[in-house]
Amino acid sequence: MTVRSRELLEFLGRLPERVLVILDEAYREFVDDPDVPDGLALVRERPNVVVVRTFSKAYGLAGVRIGYCVPAPAVVSAVHKVSVPFSVSRLARPPRSPPSTAPRTYARARRR
Repeated sequence: MTVRSRELLEFLGRLPERVLVILDEAYREFVDDPDVPDGLALVRERPNVVVVRTFSKAYGLAGVRIGYCVPAPAVVSAVHKVSVPFSVSRLARPPRSPPSTAPRTYARARRR
């Protein structure tokens, strides 16, 4: 389900700042709709918003499970406390960056 900017902002406005909101943007690279909110902009504006994204979908890295989390500075220490259970797989560790074929893979994935 796609959440529109207005809906998300209304939802966030009703929550107390002590409630953490995690936006899973695994498919963000495939979104062209300008009415879909950009979580990274919200992280800068709201201390209780965290964005998680992945390289796996856009760069064709199925099974590698490598991504990133963008929290507000106040949330970083809490993320570090649980980071070991959510760290990348052994297979994902060596590359740590998209392979040299990533631009072609990304372009093919966007066309599908």
